[in-house]
Amino acid sequence: MQNAVIYARYSSHKQKEISIEDQLRICREYAEKNSMNIVQEYTDAAISGRNADKRPAFMQMLSDSKDHLFEYVLVYNEDRFARNEYDAVNCEEILKQNGAELVSVTQPLPDGPERIILKALRRGMNEYYSAELAIKCVRGMENNASKGKCTGGRPCFGFGVTPDKFYEVNPEEAVIVRKIFQLYTEYNMTATGVLEECIKNGWKYSDGKDFNKDSIRRMLSNRRYIGDFSWNGVEHFDENLRIVDDKTFEAAAKKLLINRKTGARVRATEDYLLGGKVFCGECGEKFVGDSGKSTKHTNYYYACKGRKQKKNGCKKKNIPKKLLEDAVLKFLIEGFLTDETIDAISRMAADLANKEAEEKSMLQMYEKELAEAERKMKRATDYILTHDDSECVHDTLVESEARVKELRVLIEKERDSYKPVFAENIAEWLKSYRKGDLEDLNYCKNLIEMLVNKIVIYDAESESNASKVLIYLNTDPTGYYEVTPSDIKNGCSPL
Repeated sequence: MQNAVIYARYSSHKQKEISIEDQLRICREYAEKNSMNIVQEYTDAAISGRNADKRPAFMQMLSDSKDHLFEYVLVYNEDRFARNEYDAVNCEEILKQNGAELVSVTQPLPDGPERIILKALRRGMNEYYSAELAIKCVRGMENNASKGKCTGGRPCFGFGVTPDKFYEVNPEEAVIVRKIFQLYTEYNMTATGVLEECIKNGWKYSDGKDFNKDSIRRMLSNRRYIGDFSWNGVEHFDENLRIVDDKTFEAAAKKLLINRKTGARVRATEDYLLGGKVFCGECGEKFVGDSGKSTKHTNYYYACKGRKQKKNGCKKKNIPKKLLEDAVLKFLIEGFLTDETIDAISRMAADLANKEAEEKSMLQMYEKELAEAERKMKRATDYILTHDDSECVHDTLVESEARVKELRVLIEKERDSYKPVFAENIAEWLKSYRKGDLEDLNYCKNLIEMLVNKIVIYDAESESNASKVLIYLNTDPTGYYEVTPSDIKNGCSPL
């Protein structure tokens, strides 16, 4: 029997979402049905799924996966795991590296290559829903901001909130805020020096937490301390809420800017978008990231690992990183994601998702058990009507009636939780990828991860030709498309 854990979450008491108790129950039933041993349950109550690092139980689950104590993470559905596409991909990769697989018990996936596309589609739709919900919330918050009312969350240090949701100055904390600004500007202390003074004087947040260098810097750049409570483009100034004068605030801002510019520079690492997906057609080894310095700048390449390590006699030349990545992205956006292809993928993905959901849903099991319980109840009733009532038969009737009521509730909840996948929604989401920003690293990574299975590169057949690049996609890993890095230069359509 394999070990599994359950992760459950809901966003807010005000939203109509399936409760944590129901999520846990359905996941437990799935585990029992599939012979899994539940070793731990993690829950985050009233916390959004948009940011993984703000969910303590979720982060604990990721940390615990390093100990390899479980092989599966069960969630009610994938939007309970994450509603941010970037978090979903990266956190699932962490689980995978630690030997654990994410399983959505109400959204099963097929085992073939289309699994990757369906998973990417669901992530995109979850993020779309989350963004749409956020827009509605923002409207209400903008209305509060225009009136100078609290827009949600804990007020920053130095302020409180009245019962009718208006901000007010906290006198005791305001004294500390002014002292921190004074230490940083008049006494010319560093953020570290200011922090040491905070520790020395025992200054803490109202919840007992200590200050740190980052919180000190955020405080020194927070315009609310000069009465500016503008929010999301809605301007609102209130002189009665001022804690620091403009001259002191501007001096702190100027010093922060100077320190940022003269601070230690962190060496940037280059992102290879096709990492792990590129193979040498000559020797079969993977291509790895490589670089070389010229007189003016650093050049980045994809290099055959076989040739680089000189272990198989391969002579495959390096491929310029940007040239290859641009050619592949151009092919995906202009050559592959046509209206015709999107229509075919959308219909295929919707049909597969709905078919798998129907086949593996708990609904069928509940309905089958309900039919049996109703037959049992009818037999007991018929027996009582035609024979003397017996205690045993009477108990059977009572138990069957109770189970029928319970199963009908479960079936209703299962039907409510089922979210059919519509081809039109998938098509609309896929088309949005044709308008993405190629400067957006996450957009490019998601597009490649969703569609590209592998890329095989062969040397040119003659000096006049460019290298041959075969792109195998997740839609059909047995077939391939041919593209050359020169396509992006010449504006040609890939074959």
